[in-house]
Amino acid sequence: MSIETGPLISDSSESLLQAAVEGAGIILTPDWLAGAAVRDGTLVQILTQWEGPEPGGIYAVMPPGRLVPTKTRVFVDQITHAIQAGWEQ
Repeated sequence: MSIETGPLISDSSESLLQAAVEGAGIILTPDWLAGAAVRDGTLVQILTQWEGPEPGGIYAVMPPGRLVPTKTRVFVDQITHAIQAGWEQ
């Protein structure tokens, strides 16, 4: 399976989102990232039946063991909440 490429290639989802908002073309990006732009009409969903080649995810990778520093747990909880809030809005 091949993935289409274009004149702008980036490993930064935020950069690709900004380029799409500015009219550079279409992007494949997660709902949680583009949701606000779609809701406010800045972006329009197209090709809604099409999905990327593999399901993605965001992972917090921590060293093995049961003891997780409090500041690490707070950070993971906050980022999880922020992503979920962006997805649900």
